[in-house]
Amino acid sequence: MIKRTSLFLASTLALTLALPNMAFAFDPVATAARLKALGLKVDGYKEATPETVKDATSMPLGAAKDITEADLEMIIAIPKLNLISANTDSALTANGFRILAKDGKLTRLNLNLATLSDESLEVISTMPNLTEVSLVGAKGITSAGVAKLSALKKLKILRLDQLSLSDDAFKGFVDHPVLMQVDVNNTKGLTDKTLEYLGTMPKFAYFYAEKTGITSAGLAYLKNPALFGSITLDGCAVKPAELTIFAKFTGLWGLSLNQTAADDSVVAVLAKLPTLRQVRMRESKITDASLAEFAKFRELLTLDVGGSSLTDAGFKGLLFPKLTSLSIHRTDVTDAVLGDIVRQPALTFANVWKTGVTKDAVAKALSERPATLPKLNFQN
Repeated sequence: MIKRTSLFLASTLALTLALPNMAFAFDPVATAARLKALGLKVDGYKEATPETVKDATSMPLGAAKDITEADLEMIIAIPKLNLISANTDSALTANGFRILAKDGKLTRLNLNLATLSDESLEVISTMPNLTEVSLVGAKGITSAGVAKLSALKKLKILRLDQLSLSDDAFKGFVDHPVLMQVDVNNTKGLTDKTLEYLGTMPKFAYFYAEKTGITSAGLAYLKNPALFGSITLDGCAVKPAELTIFAKFTGLWGLSLNQTAADDSVVAVLAKLPTLRQVRMRESKITDASLAEFAKFRELLTLDVGGSSLTDAGFKGLLFPKLTSLSIHRTDVTDAVLGDIVRQPALTFANVWKTGVTKDAVAKALSERPATLPKLNFQN
């Protein structure tokens, strides 16, 4: 005997296909059964049951095979749903996105590695309540399609890493009212013109542009530097003289300048910033002179200066009062540095991989660390 649930589900889906403009009435029993058949879990990890689908807020489609438009009608009817995720295993067409756009209920889309089209992005641009769109490594899209997303006036976070775009993708974002974070790590084709467009946005405060054509000169386009919280320019062409502009970034709490020409003069500028908590200058041009400047950082929690020209002498007598994580891997430090490291009052992690520090010396130094201080772990 065929189960009633299966009969109801089949008839409901058939009716939806026959009447595509009819709103899909949410039924938790039928929805849970179909999601199980598709191999989908609600909220990414929960088994689909009538109870879990009622409260589901997100639906990852990556595990689904042969998902139909009727299935999408069923999914978008889930009452609390606000996030759809789809990756390389998903094949959402422009028509599928039209279904998901119904009622404007979605606030987030995660389409990393998905195969899309500019037509799909145009449909996405009509979803009025989207606040976050992630297209990391997405295939089949161009600058023209990305440009359409500027129509999303509630958009706050836009992730466009690992793509190939031109600056024109951002022309329409001039003066965007609420966009605050843009990620373009490892995206090809960009220049400082991108920052000229984005820099006009009144809420712009987070920019991640590892290994792109963005340079330190582009920072001058940012109209509200004091608003910025975090910037990544790893592997970008930076000039120390142009990085003096960081003196204006008084709200900055995170900065990453790995594999750049940033030097001691840059650290001296950063030392005057009141809120810097995370600094990464791995494989940069800093020397021991910078360590004394880092000790002046009032709120510093994380410091990564591995691969730089640092020695034991640079750490002699220095105290980093709030530092919890220190990475000095692939530097010239030796066992002699351990006395200064283990006395740091808040430190819980130290990376000394590929240095002159030995395991026996680490064990001895840890045995001498005051018991009143937090546990300290070494990676070596």
